[in-house]
Amino acid sequence: MKFDFSKIKLTNIEGKPIEKSEIHKSIANALWTSTKRLDLVETAMKINKGETVELEKDEVLELQRLVKDEKQGFLSFAQKAIQEYIESVQKEKKKS
Repeated sequence: MKFDFSKIKLTNIEGKPIEKSEIHKSIANALWTSTKRLDLVETAMKINKGETVELEKDEVLELQRLVKDEKQGFLSFAQKAIQEYIESVQKEKKKS
């Protein structure tokens, strides 16, 4: 599946966009510093640049695990936004 994590928009509790949120860079950093998989290091660099990446099911699961890991520091609202984005891409994939 193709993902462009730079499309994730964080919002405050009122649903208003949080300016200058670059959650894709936080995702890339979590992947870069925590993965034991060499193939995901290159993926992390692409995500950091805001590029679209192709992820297999097991890679998506690894990313979801990292985002939920307390050590990574993703707050609940960011975890929610990331999970909703992943689910929306998965639903689109099923439609096609």
